[in-house]
Amino acid sequence: MKRKLVIFLILILTITSFSATFAHKGTTEINISIDGKTVLFPDEKPFINADSRVLTPVRFVAEALGGEVKWLEDTSTVVLTIGSTEIRFNIGESIATVNDVEISFDTSAQIINRRTYVPVRFISEVLGNEVEWEPSTDTVLIFTKEHKTFLSDSELEIYHNLNEYLRALESNRNFNGSVLVAQNDNIILSKGYGKSNIEKNISNTSTTKHPIGSITKQFTAFAIMQLYEEGKIGLDDTLSMYFPEYGRGDEITIEHLLVHSSGIINYTDYPSFYSLKPEEMDIENIMALFELAPLKFEPGTNWSYSNSGYLLLGYIVEMVSGMSLDIYFDEKIFKPLNMANTGIAYKNSEKMFDSIGYTGNLTLSPISDRGVLSGAYGAGYLISTVEDLYLWDRSLNTEELISNEINEMIFHSYMPIQNDIGYGLGWFIQDHNELGKVAFHGGNVPGFSAFISRFFDIDLVIIITTNQNAYEVEALFNQLFLIVSGVEVPLPEKKQNLLIEPTKIFERL
Repeated sequence: MKRKLVIFLILILTITSFSATFAHKGTTEINISIDGKTVLFPDEKPFINADSRVLTPVRFVAEALGGEVKWLEDTSTVVLTIGSTEIRFNIGESIATVNDVEISFDTSAQIINRRTYVPVRFISEVLGNEVEWEPSTDTVLIFTKEHKTFLSDSELEIYHNLNEYLRALESNRNFNGSVLVAQNDNIILSKGYGKSNIEKNISNTSTTKHPIGSITKQFTAFAIMQLYEEGKIGLDDTLSMYFPEYGRGDEITIEHLLVHSSGIINYTDYPSFYSLKPEEMDIENIMALFELAPLKFEPGTNWSYSNSGYLLLGYIVEMVSGMSLDIYFDEKIFKPLNMANTGIAYKNSEKMFDSIGYTGNLTLSPISDRGVLSGAYGAGYLISTVEDLYLWDRSLNTEELISNEINEMIFHSYMPIQNDIGYGLGWFIQDHNELGKVAFHGGNVPGFSAFISRFFDIDLVIIITTNQNAYEVEALFNQLFLIVSGVEVPLPEKKQNLLIEPTKIFERL
């Protein structure tokens, strides 16, 4: 029995009637690019209809995607074969069959001047590709990604269910962000939703740079472990070896800082931190907030999340390596992994990313981010994309940058927190009865939230970045995981604007 999926594709490419379409055909010249290469149309061209929808002759797009097109005249059926995916649809109907999955969409294929026209987003989305609109050049951009393979039937169904949920979240709950879901080295979904810049009408994509907050900590911990593997640092080294004047520094070790068991007060809990100007966000001024404060507990005896510890670890990387932390990250991690869209958020006063952070629920307002990001350092000052974070995730299954032995140390749970959850080196670690080991971490800075989760036993990764303040990324992750697991999840419905209580910056989840 065929499985039916009703996907409410947001088709910037819909038609409502043949006459309206034809009447406005050719008023605006539209280009189509696939992986950076312009598609050539020898006769009939893509166009925008009266309802500002984009349609394209299907044959030339399908062939540019490496597919074949057949016309079955007796049934007025178009058959597209692209890799292992077969797409069938009839002229005048709004249902397509993708292998054994029927997909309903809100338009129908039409014949115009002896060419079959379809919404260009339809043909790309049923293949799991990403579509963007470039208004400055009137170009539809389709990205297939070199590492992307054609989806199996089960993966295709997961893709459509994920995309349907996220499109509803975008439409009904004003979601703005990017999501990547991959399993067994295959990207199932990698897309942007909503706007990265509402004022300029710029959409989020899978390559939009967002600040990732405390996800930065896993890179700082990784740098420490690289230096440990090189014999340049010891996990039992005391803080006083690097900061001789630090109070009780001879009792606090590198390992205590890594696993949040140092007892050092969290500097982002101090209101005075937020009163510092960006140019005042240096190590001396920030350390002055907490270095003389009493410890919350004896080092190594308890657990308490502390950005202060990771700020100190970032400066220890600089002392030991002789490089600034951002250069170390770039030379030792980002460049080797081709993470070209990952780096620090601000270089002095220069903003290194284009997305705008927003606060609010359904009504969004821009929010300033420079101050906190300037003072986050190794605790949370990086920007990245879901695509780059996937490269990072894949590298952690290899010995490209670090040995398996050190990798196992990173993902070992050192400090119990609650139930089956503990903390490793820059990651929360869960030993789940059914799912096995799971590593995860979130990040929040003003206007931006992020989350990454790695399932070791089933090789699943879910990555979320958003440009919304204190967004409930963990709740979204839970919904996406249920969808991947085959659970039917209700679509988000429209809701009234709510007053959200302020949330602390750098929440651990």
